[in-house]
Amino acid sequence: MSDDAAEPANPPMIIAEGSLPTADDDRLRKLANKTIANENKSVMTFAKNLVTVCFSAIGVIVALQQYTSAHTTRHNLVALGFAIGLLLAAGVVSSLAVAPVGLRVSENDYSEISNELHRAARYRYRLTRVALALIVLAIALATWVIL
Repeated sequence: MSDDAAEPANPPMIIAEGSLPTADDDRLRKLANKTIANENKSVMTFAKNLVTVCFSAIGVIVALQQYTSAHTTRHNLVALGFAIGLLLAAGVVSSLAVAPVGLRVSENDYSEISNELHRAARYRYRLTRVALALIVLAIALATWVIL
């Protein structure tokens, strides 16, 4: 037999001395715990409100269409259907902003808490911007058709 299948060498051992946690370490650990527990409540509340707005707007569009149905054309119905589809899409996007975002922070490793908070907030911010853009497009389209 050859020596090619020899056991790998043990890696060198690193010897280090630890220190007691400082007051700043305790503060950061508490901040990490609080952050994991709260996870951007204000953005989530805003996104929940967007979902409500989307579905309420669909009702308004349907009611206005029925009110103005005397001179409704096929193109108007298609445009209103598209506006309703945009509002439904905005509701779905807003729901995604409400969904929990996994933070890669633990009680033992809290060095990246600021970056993780920023990443989660940026994700939710982007989703709410997309939802607002869809709502604006839907309202503009419905307004164009109805007026």
